[in-house]
Amino acid sequence: MEVQNQKKNGFTIWELLVVMAIIGIVSAIVLAQNQYFNSRRQLQRAVQELSVNIRWAQGMALETQLAGGVLPAGYGIYVKDDSHYLIFYNLSSAVKTYVAATSQTLKEFTLPSGIPLIGGVGQNAFFLKPNPDCYINNNPPSGFEDNLDIILRDNKTMTTKTIRINDGCLVKIL
Repeated sequence: MEVQNQKKNGFTIWELLVVMAIIGIVSAIVLAQNQYFNSRRQLQRAVQELSVNIRWAQGMALETQLAGGVLPAGYGIYVKDDSHYLIFYNLSSAVKTYVAATSQTLKEFTLPSGIPLIGGVGQNAFFLKPNPDCYINNNPPSGFEDNLDIILRDNKTMTTKTIRINDGCLVKIL
């Protein structure tokens, strides 16, 4: 009587465990990378929104819209704290900076959670009508490249992005 070795079709428990472990490791890597990707995308979106709002203030300085029945002397952006900035206007051309008592807030913006402003807090850029000349922290255009650097950071990846406004009214993302 001969005993035949019959090979059974199927997988052993060890083969199944190895495959499940590999799938688990690959899934964990993909999910971890996706969180960093989303975080970087959130930083990029915040930078783009801030730069668009700066350009909006510049555009408003070229227009002749009335604010409260009066033509503003100019518009600006003020970095209020590490999570807020605002677009403001002044009615007097003698005031070329943000002054809490006299400047009028057009709109205040809040940055997403985890994306703080780490540079430029308490500073402002003001676009005076009709040219619009750009005053960085109340300094007139000098030709010596006075800059306002607004720096945003992603707290997860510690990546930073800088928006630079120079006294020639150019807005650049660095």
